[in-house]
Amino acid sequence: MTLKFIGEVDNDAVGKISSVLSSITFSPYILHITGIGTNNPRQPRVIWCEIADGGGSAALHATVENALAPLGIPRDDRPFRPHATLARVKQSDSSLPGWILAIPPGNLGMCTVTEFRLKKSTLTPRGPVYETLLEVPAS
Repeated sequence: MTLKFIGEVDNDAVGKISSVLSSITFSPYILHITGIGTNNPRQPRVIWCEIADGGGSAALHATVENALAPLGIPRDDRPFRPHATLARVKQSDSSLPGWILAIPPGNLGMCTVTEFRLKKSTLTPRGPVYETLLEVPAS
């Protein structure tokens, strides 16, 4: 799940961002996967899992936003909605909507959020490569 997309920053900014994020404290919380969503039910291009967590992710998102704002990192324009992207569809398949609809909403899984991470992505011809720069544990 992405709490905050920061975008491209220079190495000096990465150090400041890491410093600010490492000072964040939060309590662990339980996250439930409640369903599968798409950007377009007839021809999905993005597929995600929907999340219910009693507001834990939204609270952590707000804390991250407040911590990064003094560094000049803009706040998100849209309201935060917890979800985790599962797939991006490059080529449409007519059977995909049926497969997605066959997954009934409900309790599809759960986990306890015990940390968040600052990730770096490097785009390559074979796809993005992700690297963890910082792990911030719950207190």
